[in-house]
Order: sequence, then structure tokens, then C-alpha cells
Amino acid sequence: MSKKKKSNNTGKRSGNSILKDERFKFTVGLIITCFSILIFLSLISYLFTWKIDQSFECNKVFSGPDVRVHNWAGKTGACFAKLLIYKCFGIASFSIPFLILIIGLALLKIKFLHLGRTFRITIVATIILSAWLGFIFKDNNELLGYGLGGKHGSYVSGWLIGFIGNTGTIFILLISTLAFILFSFRNSFTWLRS
Repeated sequence: MSKKKKSNNTGKRSGNSILKDERFKFTVGLIITCFSILIFLSLISYLFTWKIDQSFECNKVFSGPDVRVHNWAGKTGACFAKLLIYKCFGIASFSIPFLILIIGLALLKIKFLHLGRTFRITIVATIILSAWLGFIFKDNNELLGYGLGGKHGSYVSGWLIGFIGNTGTIFILLISTLAFILFSFRNSFTWLRS
């Protein structure tokens, strides 16, 4: 019986040990860091090539070399950029490769920001910035396809304008931004009061 227990324990150790292995963490961290750089480059490229690559369909990402895109990161980059900038948060989507980079650097044992707090602040800031950009540039929806706020910003600002008008939307966005600043940064309340 003791031999069976011993063999079971070694099986469990080998299964968990790969996740604790520093070489594995380093390799995954390197892959994630490079992926974040690739996404960042694809987003920058999309700012210049979005009119040309707008018609590219993501289901053709594995197609042959005859299907071409102008994105610096190729078909994969065009697909990610279209998803993040056009269909999601507009130029506020540049926060996504930043968050991926922080995860990659944390796995590489390079920690310069608190992971949980940075994620909370960045995600809320992305949502609010997208709504602001959707509201400010609501009359210029042709830019980047759905405007600088992306589909999310365009939809949220359009819904708010339909619900409470332009003035109410400004108040909601201002209150949301102020609450975000007050709850995200500790010294902001004393700075605002003074």
C-alpha cells in the first residue's frame, strides 16, 4: 500500500511541477510579452491601414497567400485590430496590449505595477474613455469605422443621448470620470477639496 501511495504522490508532483518550474514561467512570460508587442503594433498599423483592411474577414486568417492585408502584423494583426478598435473600445483599446504586457512581465519576474489594482483601473478607464470618445466624436463615425470610441463608445453614447439627451450624457460621463478618479487614486480627494 505504501508503494501505491508513493507512486500517486510522484504523479501529482510532476503534474504541478511544470506550473511551478521557473523555465516554464519564463517561456510563457516571454510568449505573452511578445504577443502584447504584436497586438500593440497591429493597433498602431490599424490607425493607418483601417480603410484598406476594413473589408478583411477574420475567418480568412488561415487563407492562402493570395489574401493580403496591409497591417504590419499580417492577417492576425488585422483581425485583432479590427476586433479591438472597430468592434470594441476604439483607440482606448491600446490598454489591452498594456494589460497583456503587465501579465507577461509579471511572469518574467519584472513587477513595476500592482497587477490587480492596475487591471481594475485600466479596465474601468478603457470603458469610460471609450464612452467619452464615442460622445465627443459622435458626428464623425466614419473615422476608424465606428469613430474613435469604437462600437462600444458609439453604442453607449448613443444610448445615453437617446435616454437623457446631450446635457444628461455629459453629466453622467463627468460624474463617472470623477468617481473613477476619486476611487482609483488615493490623494485625489484631498487634492480636489483643496
